[in-house]
Amino acid sequence: MQPSIGLLGGSFNPIHYGHLAMAEAAVRALSLSAMIIMPAGDPPHKSVGLADKYDRLQMARLAAGDLYAVSALEVERPGKTYTVDTLDALAKLYPGFSAAVLIGADTLTEISGWQDSARVFTLCRFVVFGRNGLPLPDVPGADIIRLPDIIPDISASQIRARVRRGQSLDGYVPPSVADYIGEKRLYDPPARMPYPEMRAHLSGVLPSKRYLHTLGVENTMRKLANHWQYNAERAALTGLLHDCAKGLSFDELRKTAAEAGLHIDSRRMESCELLHAPVGAQLARAVYGVTDPEILRSVWYHSTGACPMNDLDKLLCVADMTEPGRRANDQINRLRKLSMRDLDEAARETLALKLAHVAQQGKAAHPDTERAIGSLGGNNEKGGVLGDWGGK
Repeated sequence: MQPSIGLLGGSFNPIHYGHLAMAEAAVRALSLSAMIIMPAGDPPHKSVGLADKYDRLQMARLAAGDLYAVSALEVERPGKTYTVDTLDALAKLYPGFSAAVLIGADTLTEISGWQDSARVFTLCRFVVFGRNGLPLPDVPGADIIRLPDIIPDISASQIRARVRRGQSLDGYVPPSVADYIGEKRLYDPPARMPYPEMRAHLSGVLPSKRYLHTLGVENTMRKLANHWQYNAERAALTGLLHDCAKGLSFDELRKTAAEAGLHIDSRRMESCELLHAPVGAQLARAVYGVTDPEILRSVWYHSTGACPMNDLDKLLCVADMTEPGRRANDQINRLRKLSMRDLDEAARETLALKLAHVAQQGKAAHPDTERAIGSLGGNNEKGGVLGDWGGK
């Protein structure tokens, strides 16, 4: 039988224990002569959030140690990186050896669309690892070896999200890779986007009515903050970003939450109206570069209220309901007046109005809303807060 060399390629942004488990399983199962880890230089389908290619190469070397070879072939090659070119180069470097290319089950569905895929299929076998017991699709023309090994369910996007949130990487990457990420400050949140650029970006990703609402909340936050002697710039920024995820579909919200590794309760995950808030907090940090924990907290909880409600939470709760674009009625007019006299009471009655709206839809309220009302001294029993609405 022709000896084989394993090839594990990818962006490795960053390399992690899942990648190393794939390499170990393939070497053991197929008795490979060698395993080559090869970071991509300029992959054709990935560019946003991609660390410098030499940083990714160094992390691969740190992770591989003495166990596996690490090749700079694709890093050093100019232009876009295509597997067909890499396999041609390996055939010249290792004559007489066949190539076994390691891929995940998700990648298997993509290989037919690779550059010159028909030729790729003549140059290598594919070693595929299943995921969660799901069947693997057939790919006409491709020689596929299926391995049953269970690979740690780790994604590079999860790791990048943990870095942005300042969380530990223990169990995700080798300590040497974690140290390198920290030393080089890879995947840290971007520098905070300038205010005019934020507005321009939001106007491009939000529906026009939602963007007008956003500007209304921003201005109302500034007005209320000045009245209640709170930091007006922090308040306005919170108002500007509170609905930054509203341009995403429900599926996109769920996907973003999963990729970021956000810990979100099932009630929020089942509701687009609730889910946009925690995903918005993630986008505020990862896209707009906002790291102020109070701002992120207020964005996260603005759909339900938080327990306890801090001053910024109260301001956003009230401004979201009373901004000028809201159609005036007795309840909204009452809230607008009350917001200038008693911020706690205005926040309490705003949350009570949310409870009433949810009840009218025949849905169960999120428990955070009831707890938030309780933290403000409210009473949402019949005849209590909900009975106060009468256009006084």
